[in-house]
Parts: sequence; structure tokens; C-alpha cells
Amino acid sequence: MKELISAKDNRKYLIVETLYFAKKPCTIQYLAQKNNTSIRSTKTYLDEIKSQLNDIGGTIDASSSGIVMKLPLHIGIDYFQQHLIRNSLGFKMLELLFFNQTMTSRELEEQLFVSMSSLSRLASQLRKILVKHGLVLDSRPYQIKGDEFLIRKFYTKYFHEAYCQTEWPFQSISENTLTKLVQSFRLSDGMRIETLNFNKIRLFLAINIFREEREKSLFEMPLKNHNLSSSDFKNAEIKIRKWLNSLSFSEDFTLKYTKIFSYIYIYYYGSYIKSDEKTQHKNENINKIKESLDYLSYVFDLPSDEHSHLVHKLDELMTLYSYYNSTTGLNNYLVFRPRDYSLLDIFKSSYPLFYELAERELIEICKKRNLISEQINSEELMYFLISKWEQLSFHLYNNFSRCKILLYSHINYQHGYDIKALLDSKLEDSITTELFLEPLISESALESYDFDVLVSTGTLFLDIEQPIAFMPIKTDIESIKPLLNVIEKIKQNYKNSANQKISQRLKK
Repeated sequence: MKELISAKDNRKYLIVETLYFAKKPCTIQYLAQKNNTSIRSTKTYLDEIKSQLNDIGGTIDASSSGIVMKLPLHIGIDYFQQHLIRNSLGFKMLELLFFNQTMTSRELEEQLFVSMSSLSRLASQLRKILVKHGLVLDSRPYQIKGDEFLIRKFYTKYFHEAYCQTEWPFQSISENTLTKLVQSFRLSDGMRIETLNFNKIRLFLAINIFREEREKSLFEMPLKNHNLSSSDFKNAEIKIRKWLNSLSFSEDFTLKYTKIFSYIYIYYYGSYIKSDEKTQHKNENINKIKESLDYLSYVFDLPSDEHSHLVHKLDELMTLYSYYNSTTGLNNYLVFRPRDYSLLDIFKSSYPLFYELAERELIEICKKRNLISEQINSEELMYFLISKWEQLSFHLYNNFSRCKILLYSHINYQHGYDIKALLDSKLEDSITTELFLEPLISESALESYDFDVLVSTGTLFLDIEQPIAFMPIKTDIESIKPLLNVIEKIKQNYKNSANQKISQRLKK
């Protein structure tokens, strides 16, 4: 939805983004070329940015080597993204329509300080954009219409991107109450709390409460979890009531919100409920996802796991793809690709075999559900798989980059422990260091150890398969560079061996 942001503001943001991530000073010529603008315009934008940075204690310093942007320690790039969204006329209008439900042309003109013709052009632009999200902008009066699920999802994404965690945009809803609810969010054994974005859940609950209290109820929507029984609803109400009572809310609050939260829970998280009356078709879909994850675990030597949360999350997303034609509306963000999506880029470059095979498996599952490519967002599916798979990065990194060091001290064990501590502080986590704990070293004494390289604080002559590296007195990077080179070769050999093993398993 970047098209809702003016061309000028987009150019200024690109300059800020370039300076923010730059590792060295940027010249005016470089900024102009990157932004596809003239040098004169770039200088004007820099002056405006400099003025805006004064408000937050930031500066733009120019020297003969180029331009550098300096920011207070607590300010990140998301500050500028939020500022950009909230100052966009289009997003301002969308926020007004959320809080006011319906508005006349006159009311919007006064609130946005625009003319009738400007409002008409803005509304026309919004209509084209909202259609991609499965929503409609009506103008008699102005209001957002469409599937209630998609409306709530849209605004959850908006408020999450437009406001930082310490801001609370909902004046009619208690922030403390929502914080209390979210801090106790333990509704299902199948949901792993460590994978949840608590602030996004807090916003999600606030939006749901706001809509329900204004008679925009999910009760009116066709429940997608139609295979759940009436007993599942009753059990959910019992669980929700027990949850609210445990938080010492008033009886009035509990009575008011038990049914609302029960239905929200059933509607959004019904796929997590273990129901005996779930259809065979539902179980088959779940099993296909499990089989694919098990297959990936087998091929890439990953620990076996139930993947309960991940399986249900992927099933939920695929189910939504079958219900809605708008993959854009089901995306996890509106304007700026979240920073944690960089995981996808890392996996593509570091573990291309895993990424390609996992993506292929997910698409095949979707096809078996009669989903066509236009209904599938493979990036979203891959993001959920990579981000929700417990310790996936850790296990793949170890499988492709492992190196085991056996450390021998020619002086004593204590000296060995000290050197081990120094090595551990210098080396990455995938490199493990074990101390040789025999009185004397020999070929036969080494047979009981599993290692890739022997590091010794004294010169050794041993007839062993593994390389022997001398540990210098100094432990700065330059001094241990020969050891690092040996480790890099071992890791590359291990990676090649792992790839060969994977290729053999794929052939099977």
C-alpha cells in the first residue's frame, strides 16, 4: 500500500533508509542516483529531513567524505516507517473510518483538510487498493465494508505498522486490561507462547472488542470452523470464563466478554481445538502437513518433532486461502516488509536446498487442496514454516557448519580451561570446544574422542587423520587466523558432505 504515500515522502524516506543502513558516508551524487532524483532536489530533501530530525535529537552531518545520519540510540528505522504511514492522507482516512464507522463527505473534508475534489480522488485511489484486500469503500456514507474477518485483519496490520508498542490508539479500550489479558495468553496447549507477537495480539484483541461493541459481530460471519461441534463451543466458553475469573476481573466484565472471547477464540483458533468430531478431511489435511515436515526432517537430519503449533498454523493459512480470493488481504503486513522476513533471504542464500524443497512441499500440499497458484502466497507460507519451526536455524547451521575442536593443554587442566574459555569467546556457536582430559596425549588416547581438529598449546607430532593446530599465546584474531582457516576448510568439507547425503536421500 505504498501508493498511499506521496512520491515526495517516499523519496525522503528512501534517503533516510539509505543513510540509516549505510556503513560509510554517502555522497549527494550517490543519494541522488539511488533515489532517481536531481542533486538539487536531493539537497532540498536533506534540508527537510535535517529539520525533522531536530525534533528527536538526530542530526545529518556533512563532510568532504560524504553525509552521515546520527540518531539517538533508541530510534530505529521503524520510527520513520510509522511516521510515514501516519502522515499519509490515505491512511489517515482509513483510521478515521475505523474509529467513526461511517462519515459524510463534509466530515472527512474537515478532518483531513482537503477539498471535495481531493477527497473524491483519494477515495477513488483507496477503492482500487482495498479491492486487493477483499474490502470495499462505500461513499454513501463513507465506510469500509466487506468480510468482517478481513476488515479486522486489515486493521490489525495497520495499527501494528503505524504505532510503536508504547503507544495506545484506542481511547475507549483500557490498555491495562488488554495488557493483563495478553500477559496471561495461555489458551491452548498446542500454541507455543514463544512464537507469539504479544503486542500484535493485544492490538488484535482491541480491534475485535471495538468491532464487537459496535455491533460488527463475527456471529454474522459464516464460521469457517464449521466442523466443530456445539460441545466445542461450550468447552471454549468454560475455558474463557475460567481464564477471565483467574485474572480477577469483575463479574460484569466476565459476563460481557466471555461470549465475545469464546467466539473469537473459536473463529480464529478453532483449528487448534482437539475435537473428536473433526472431519476425516480435516485430519487428512493435517496429516499431509505432518508428513511433509517429517520428510524435511529426514532429508536434512533435523530432530523429530510433533510440530503441533506449526502444523495448525500452516493448515489455518491454507484453509484461509481456500475461503478467500484475496491473498493480499491475508498477507501479514501492509506497507513495509517486516524485518524478521529477512529470515527468508538468509535461508534462500544459506540453505537453498532446504528452502527450495520446503517451498515445493508446501505448494504441493496446497495443490492437493485444489488451490491454484493465484490463491497461494508461498512467501507467507515459508515465513511461517521458518519462523515457527523450533530452533530450525540452529539445527541447520550446525548440520552445515559444524566443527568440533579438541583442545589439549601441555601445561595442566586449569590452563586448558582458561584457553577453552578464550576460544569460546572468539568462535561462533556452531564450533564446539572440548578439553582433552587424559594425563598424557597419544594416538590411542585420542581414539575415544570425536573431533574435527586438535588444537594444542604445545607442538605435537601425532599420526592422526585430523589436522593439528598450534594455539599461540596471543588470542587476538590475527594470531588465531591459521586456526580459523583450518576451521573454515573443515566446515566447507562438512557442508559438502551434508549436501551429498541430502542428495542421496532425495534420490531415494
